[in-house]
Amino acid sequence: MELKISAPGLDLDDEDRERIARSLDKIDRRLKDFDLVYAEVRISGRDDGAPVRKVTLEIEYGRNHLVATAEHPEPGQALRQARDSIIRQINDSKPRGSHSDYANR
Repeated sequence: MELKISAPGLDLDDEDRERIARSLDKIDRRLKDFDLVYAEVRISGRDDGAPVRKVTLEIEYGRNHLVATAEHPEPGQALRQARDSIIRQINDSKPRGSHSDYANR
């Protein structure tokens, strides 16, 4: 997964960036069949005590483009909420077999 992180007004160190990448591993495993997966994380807010952080997560794979946003005082929690929303979108877009498909197995 190719990852881009944007957090204007926040001082993210290498450890923060690694934590963000690890948080997205669940999506990367879900999309392992795709050669190219692009992820962009945007975190808005400031280090001066802003009460809420907004996280926007965009994922592109194949012909799919998914977007999720979440707000939470803790940016890590907002990222997890956005990630879980993306996973739900991925699951919802997968074709489902009919009842007879399962009965014939």
